[in-house]
Amino acid sequence: MRALPFAAAAAILGAALPARADDAPIFATLDRTADGDQLRADVSTVLDNSPAPAGATATHVASRLDLHGQISVDRDTGIMLYGNLALSRAFDSRDPDGDLLGIGNAELGVAWRGRLARDLDIAAHVGMTLPTASDDELRLANTMTAYTRLADVALTLPDTTWARLGTSLTWHRGGFHLRGDVGVDVGMDSQPNVAGETVTFPTMGPLVHANLGLGYTRGKLTAFAELVSLLRTGALLPGTERLEHTAAIGASYQLGPLTPFVAVTAPIASQAEGRSAAFMLGVRGSF
Repeated sequence: MRALPFAAAAAILGAALPARADDAPIFATLDRTADGDQLRADVSTVLDNSPAPAGATATHVASRLDLHGQISVDRDTGIMLYGNLALSRAFDSRDPDGDLLGIGNAELGVAWRGRLARDLDIAAHVGMTLPTASDDELRLANTMTAYTRLADVALTLPDTTWARLGTSLTWHRGGFHLRGDVGVDVGMDSQPNVAGETVTFPTMGPLVHANLGLGYTRGKLTAFAELVSLLRTGALLPGTERLEHTAAIGASYQLGPLTPFVAVTAPIASQAEGRSAAFMLGVRGSF
């Protein structure tokens, strides 16, 4: 119920947008700039079972709203402008009055989308974040929802400015779609850790992410599976791991200019495996 305001915001986006003939297949956790002109809203509910004192287990719940938009500057060249922003709210079963509302780093950038061959599309983007992410205890809301979009973990880190670069290839034939993303996020300033010390870049090092998605479309229905990997190349902050992965499965259905989707994502092959899962509901409006 607490996520209903986020869901309402997602449901109304794109309602009056005209149809576009070359809609790219939608993926829940991969790079969104590989798609065309769009407005998109994703709502996620995260369940996290973390160890509590005396071996007990407490269930933590958080909600996240991801907003993304991009629009063509020149359709002939494929150049687009895009922006991202995420809002998170954390609820703790051990403290009903401890709700926390966090905001992520806003991102603005330029993307390009083109075609290498009849069955192969390419996209690239260059972006910069603004240091708008919540700090102090409010960062817990962003931390709890970070596994929802592991490739965008840079958007959850406070007091930082990031340069973000990435490229995507999408192969499509018949009803099959195969997407691969590679990206790197480079910190431009210092990031205080939870111990109050300062870890400066490039000590922490760039964040490198590689994603893979496979989808199959039949009619208006698409089913997809995804794998996202994140590599931290420098010093590790407390509670983080060098290499982390998330996996996701889901489905989307195209309704004219709107493409709603549902997905489930969770960390794998990491300390958080089996303790966290996110249920996603989103809609993309294409124009």
